[in-house]
Amino acid sequence: MDFINQILAGPTSWEGEHWSFVVGLLGLVGLGWVFHIPAKLYRYVRPKPFAPQPTYLVPDPHMPEPEKPEPPKPPQINVPPIQREILGREHDLQALRDGLLAQGHAALTAVVQGHGGYGKTALARLYVDKYGESYDGILWATADPAVFLPMIVAAADSLGVTRTGDIQADARAVLARVGAQGRWLVVYDNVASYAAIKDMMPSGPHLIVTTRESEGWGQWPKVQPKTLPWDGPDSPAVRLLLVEAGSDDAPGAQALAQALGGLPLALIVARALARHDSFGAVQTRIAEVLETAPRNGDYDDSVIGAVMVSYERLPSDAQRVIDILAWWAPEALGPDLFTGGVEGRRRALDPEVIEAEEASLSDDPDRLRRAFADLAAASLLQRAETGEGFTLHRMTAAALRAVQDRRSDMRAARAAVELLAAVYPADALAPGNWPLCARLTPHSLTLWEVLEPKLDSATSTAPGGAALEFVLNQSAIYLSMLHESSELALAQAGQALKEARLQPDHRDMAVGLANLAVAHLRQGEFDTAEALLDRAITLNRTHRPDSVDLADSLNMLGGLWIERARQGEGGDLELAAEAFEEALLHYRAQLGENHDNVAMALNNLSVLRAMQGRGTQAADLAGQALVIRRKVLPSGDARLAIPLLNTAVLALKAGQAPQAEPLLQEAYDSLADVLKPDHPDLRRAADWLTLCWLVLAQQPGARGLYEAKAKTLCAKHGLDFARQQAQADALIKQDAS
Repeated sequence: MDFINQILAGPTSWEGEHWSFVVGLLGLVGLGWVFHIPAKLYRYVRPKPFAPQPTYLVPDPHMPEPEKPEPPKPPQINVPPIQREILGREHDLQALRDGLLAQGHAALTAVVQGHGGYGKTALARLYVDKYGESYDGILWATADPAVFLPMIVAAADSLGVTRTGDIQADARAVLARVGAQGRWLVVYDNVASYAAIKDMMPSGPHLIVTTRESEGWGQWPKVQPKTLPWDGPDSPAVRLLLVEAGSDDAPGAQALAQALGGLPLALIVARALARHDSFGAVQTRIAEVLETAPRNGDYDDSVIGAVMVSYERLPSDAQRVIDILAWWAPEALGPDLFTGGVEGRRRALDPEVIEAEEASLSDDPDRLRRAFADLAAASLLQRAETGEGFTLHRMTAAALRAVQDRRSDMRAARAAVELLAAVYPADALAPGNWPLCARLTPHSLTLWEVLEPKLDSATSTAPGGAALEFVLNQSAIYLSMLHESSELALAQAGQALKEARLQPDHRDMAVGLANLAVAHLRQGEFDTAEALLDRAITLNRTHRPDSVDLADSLNMLGGLWIERARQGEGGDLELAAEAFEEALLHYRAQLGENHDNVAMALNNLSVLRAMQGRGTQAADLAGQALVIRRKVLPSGDARLAIPLLNTAVLALKAGQAPQAEPLLQEAYDSLADVLKPDHPDLRRAADWLTLCWLVLAQQPGARGLYEAKAKTLCAKHGLDFARQQAQADALIKQDAS
């Protein structure tokens, strides 16, 4: 009782160990006991006094205002950030706004047109910054062929568009959804011509097109950005020079701005020069350079003047680097293109093509990093919007190429071709290489664009040869995966280079003919493709009988006959079988039984037999292909996915879902390691895996597990779950019958 009396007498004076004891005791007795303490015991508890708090019928005047949540901003897809203040564009910006709001046009489109260096892209970006919140969303796409459609399709997930794997169809579906979902703004930047975008014109949203081309834009409002005013010490051109140069010499800045004609690009380059020299000295040197500078319509005099003065003050390594960069695309530039870091390796450089200094520089990452830093400090390169890599203005590149042309120096052009060929994947069909191809193909396209006119000249010293042929052909193969029409032009260009270098009956002509045939095949030009393949096979039979090259061209011919049959174009499956079987014989004779090419031929035969309704034989051939690839490829290699999928799909169609499921899972996992969720091959694997799960869901007690897995995977890849369920039901009915 004494201990109980102590509890009742003074709980407020206890030390920690007393309270610990009570808590433990209550735990033993049960917390419910607490709620049955006699009320009279509470009179012994001495609570601490407290001050009464005021009660407000209105918000407490001493409390800060609660922060209001910011309204959600419209989604901005692919929109580049603004890297610096854009000055003096108020009039152009208002003209662009008025053009988009004008009535009576077939589409709400405005064209920002003008020569390079006037800030067309900057004006479009400034419009997004000022008026973007008045739209429900913004989609930006650069009109270069290798990135245009992928940038549009990048909006699919945000818009709830189910991807099919056909990139052109998916891009049109995205634009259709954009037109149906409120008020969107679409920007097509750096458009070569109306023909380049006419098949992807959105209906409904506001569209801004930036282009150098002045013709072909119909009655759409056209805004031509002006030069920046320099008429006063506080004018935009003068302020741009003063702020960036860290100077207060307004008269000198005004004189330099006037000499440069207020051209934004020239001002940006000149301001870097003025950080280390007076405005007057910069102006004098630019005037001296212009006396001997090459002149053409690709750039203003002020641009080449500023660029040449900046160039002459660069260290020699930086000069070599930017001379090469001038021949590549203006985006996605970095030291890794030189060193091979872009893919972790680089093929050997040809010492007869690339000069020793360029080769030495490309082997030294530290020298390259310093060179890129020097170019950025001179404002000749800018950091990319993503913060990774650099960009080079197209007019700066044009001016640098003109200087090289003037001195008949194609050394940098040859190095640009050789370095690109050294890092471009040799197998552009392999899905694991496609992210790298996506980065490098714009450089291939630019190389060909700027070199093609030079190759037509009889006195040209521009680089051609095997390296350029390789780059063009591999880029053509990659573009075929995007269903890009420019694939055919590159394949034709590569073959034209080969024909200029070799005799018509040369043994090496066969490879180019076969590649060109595939490009025509993808365009649905079956007769042309067949004629080219016949030439390739004849050359191979003459020069390389019983060779892998002959097997490759026969394999392509079999694919042509299959595709003709699929398209109702008179394809002969028995002729396809003969071609595949002969290819298989040559592969086995030259490479042995356990080789990936043998597995490829077996897989093609499997597809053919499945088309002929020979399911058992097709399954056996697919199984043989899978066994070989498991032997020759490491576990998890993405190339295992094709025989895995074929074997699994045949098993699933034969009512063997339990056997198909682990194969489909393995195929999906191998592709998921190297491909993005929107890649058509990965989505195809996800398609079949979800179908298999939904078939397995019909088993007793399995519905919840498999349906949940299927729904999750459908959501991840934009697949229609209801459609998948209907297809699974059809498979089950087919099996039951």
